[in-house]
Amino acid sequence: MLVIDALDEVPSKSEGDAVDRVLQKLGELGYPRFILSCRAAEWRDASATEAIAEQYARAPLILYLKPFDDGQATRFLAPKVGETRARQVVGHYRDRGLDEFLGNPQTLEIIMRIPGNLPETRRALFQSAVDALWQETNDKKPGALDRHSTLDAAGAAFAGLLLTGNSAVVRKGIANLGEGEMPLAEIEEFGGGKVGAVLATRLFASAGSDGFSYWHRRIGEFLGAQWLAGRANTRRKRRRLLALFRSNGLVPASLRNLHAWLATDPELAADVVAADPMGVIEYGDADVLEERQGRAMLAALRALAEANPSFRGWGPYRAKGLVQPGLLADVRALILAPETPFGLRALVLQQVQGSAIAADLAADLRTLLLDRNAYFAVRSLAGEA
Repeated sequence: MLVIDALDEVPSKSEGDAVDRVLQKLGELGYPRFILSCRAAEWRDASATEAIAEQYARAPLILYLKPFDDGQATRFLAPKVGETRARQVVGHYRDRGLDEFLGNPQTLEIIMRIPGNLPETRRALFQSAVDALWQETNDKKPGALDRHSTLDAAGAAFAGLLLTGNSAVVRKGIANLGEGEMPLAEIEEFGGGKVGAVLATRLFASAGSDGFSYWHRRIGEFLGAQWLAGRANTRRKRRRLLALFRSNGLVPASLRNLHAWLATDPELAADVVAADPMGVIEYGDADVLEERQGRAMLAALRALAEANPSFRGWGPYRAKGLVQPGLLADVRALILAPETPFGLRALVLQQVQGSAIAADLAADLRTLLLDRNAYFAVRSLAGEA
């Protein structure tokens, strides 16, 4: 029995590529039984199931890992931070719609490293995690880099790994490279010659006897995007950068997280939002959008919802940048219009609850709540808001 982990991290340009590559390797071994794991959001159910059934003469058994509930997250945190602090952390993230960070043990480990006040947004969370991780315990030794230099070098390494689909930076010559390995010398070419000096920090984890990778992939994506955005300082460079994230008009699944964080750069935000608005909501930080970016996000979501009514799942989403005071008129028109696609209407109503414009929309929400022609889910969300 083979266990094949992290399918969603395999670079792919079209739907089914990653599964096809795995099946090709399995074919070389005589098609043994296997377990395949990846994020549910990146599992292409129909095409992947069909491809596997063609080779194995039976459809795969699909199982889903459930995220931690509040009690499990508290028990996971308590040995490290104490029972009282653990309950406080869980309540804080749950109340602010950041509960996705509570369900994943890896992300809880990030939370445990964050000192002081708890962050309010996803970007603040990741920034706090980076601040907790960048300093090596022996950083006072001669030659230790400052914060900016450390994060810049780390971002270069992470961007290189993510864009090339490699899994580790290694101190090897090109002739001795294994699959998924990227030589340190190649990274240093665009990392300012400082990458080797930051591999010992807690931003990196060991990968084999002579390799280094990101301690947490999402931290790598966050810093990699910052590094890329910092280098795209002209219109031409920005066009070339964004072209790396386009394949047949779509953002490849393995790059959606990295692409989403590019939206934090004002010069890139509009293009990133237009290309993958749900990617920014799911993987980036749609709470911190400026007003014009929020308006662009609403327009991009409408286009997406009209083209694909099933564009979103049923879970809660966090995108407070859609319900800023300056967007009050846009939001009112959207939630009251019967022709607004159901998924978009529900998504925006989720954001209205607890927002700065909820009181201004009270009468409109009541009208929607009492509208017998509206979907029950929409009426329920209006009532909660």
